[in-house]
Amino acid sequence: MLVVPRSTRSASLAVVLTAAAVVLAGCGSSEDLAKVTYPRSTVPAAGAANTTGTTPNLPEGPVEPAFALDKLRAIDPCKLLDKEFLSQLGTPNEPTLGGYSKCSNYMKDKAGKKLSVSMTIGESLLGVKTNAEVAGLHAHVDGESIGKTCFVKAVTQGGKMPMGLTFQIGVDEGDACAPGRRIVEYVVERVRKQPPQRAAEPGTLATIEPCSLLDQAGRAEALGGETTERRNGLNECTWSASGMEVSVNLLLTSAGFGDTGDPVDVNGVKAKQRKKDTSVYPSCQIFWEHRKTAGNRAETVRVEMQNIKKANVDPCAKAIGAAKAMLPKLPKG
Repeated sequence: MLVVPRSTRSASLAVVLTAAAVVLAGCGSSEDLAKVTYPRSTVPAAGAANTTGTTPNLPEGPVEPAFALDKLRAIDPCKLLDKEFLSQLGTPNEPTLGGYSKCSNYMKDKAGKKLSVSMTIGESLLGVKTNAEVAGLHAHVDGESIGKTCFVKAVTQGGKMPMGLTFQIGVDEGDACAPGRRIVEYVVERVRKQPPQRAAEPGTLATIEPCSLLDQAGRAEALGGETTERRNGLNECTWSASGMEVSVNLLLTSAGFGDTGDPVDVNGVKAKQRKKDTSVYPSCQIFWEHRKTAGNRAETVRVEMQNIKKANVDPCAKAIGAAKAMLPKLPKG
């Protein structure tokens, strides 16, 4: 279990992004972007000079109706990154699904060399600086930080907590941003015009809005006082107040993910508990399998309490209370 509080992680994300090896990103420049020449098939974004120091000062919400969060959750990521298109670039492999919103294909280009593609839908772009326009979207493109790798982050959600489509393209030789730009343009246009939908599965957590799961009463009980809310991707939400945090993460995991931990009952649901008391701060996770899915996978709910300020509270009791408040809002598994 991680020991870094989410509030700390969010505040430091701009620093983390300077190392492009981490979370598919690279650090942008704070220069007047309209006066910079961008290599590797990128062009300056319209209005990119008017940045806030991170992403452009875009209004809260989706930049286009097609990128609304509920629409993005309904997309099947591996059908979006489909073999028919990838065959134009080389020989695709079988896709690898990573949770609800990520898909990768470790394929070969037309010369038989490595061409790896990873895409995430609805990733947080907090701290990312735009330097280009791709498929009509403000974007950050970095083909320099790591040789033979191109990172692209295209903004689809504005406001204080921006989000977007992110891509990592790796090659054995040549310019990774050349195929990378084609991939991004193709994916963005499919999302706009004809996004492939998930198969209808009764009880799935994939399309649930996580920030709707804990009402005001549940937040007050867990944290006390006025809370702030932030998204960490399409399927995770965090509420904070006075140095404490409660979060919910809706996960697609391998079956047996939740086998370790101490048994705990959450209003009749058999869950597991992992408590951690450290010199940094106490925390506790409550998690349970919501439903089994194909391919030896399971949908899992994880609720976590982080007592960052080390208040005189039991983080597991608070996490269980929050989990109980969320249960009635979850679909039947």
